[in-house]
Amino acid sequence: MIDQTIDLGNQILKQLPSNNKPYQNLTERLRNFDGDWGNSEELFSWFVAIIALEATSRGNYGIGSAIVNEQGLLICYSGNQVFHPSFRSDGHAEMMVLNNFEADCINKFKLSSCILYTSLESCPMCLTRAISSQIGSVLHVADDHLGGMTRQRQSLPSVWQKLQSEKIYRQANCSDILRKIALDIFLSNVEQLNQNLSNRSQT
Repeated sequence: MIDQTIDLGNQILKQLPSNNKPYQNLTERLRNFDGDWGNSEELFSWFVAIIALEATSRGNYGIGSAIVNEQGLLICYSGNQVFHPSFRSDGHAEMMVLNNFEADCINKFKLSSCILYTSLESCPMCLTRAISSQIGSVLHVADDHLGGMTRQRQSLPSVWQKLQSEKIYRQANCSDILRKIALDIFLSNVEQLNQNLSNRSQT
């Protein structure tokens, strides 16, 4: 399963465009990352960073997510899809990967035993969606000091406090290098896309 995930990640990297130097740099950093592949949290943190970079190549926010079962099997994955292929305000990576799971895998795997990996700390909408799904764990690669909610989840209303009990929400156990790559991917286009969102309210 480790080799399959590495192979899939590398295949996706090969298909990404290299039409500008900053983007090419991010691709090379992921391709050359020498991870501790015996650490599943590092492996899947690397993988969702690749999915995040793929999302940016399509004009979306640089966030990627994946759901993995308790045996370490990659079940499904998705990048952010807010702008492409068409605008959808719910197109956050965590929302999309949970949609995929609930549409195709809900009767095959026990979600409460699964882990959701996301390249960036979940926003309030995605965190409450994950809590509602009752997935067993949500692990993020990079902290989001502007919009992240995972580290502030104790401030959620009481109903969400009860629903999140006995679940795991934390930063993934991965290298600082990988955390920096994941954050840099998100920051690579976030200002422009936030402006695009703002412009929609003026049309």
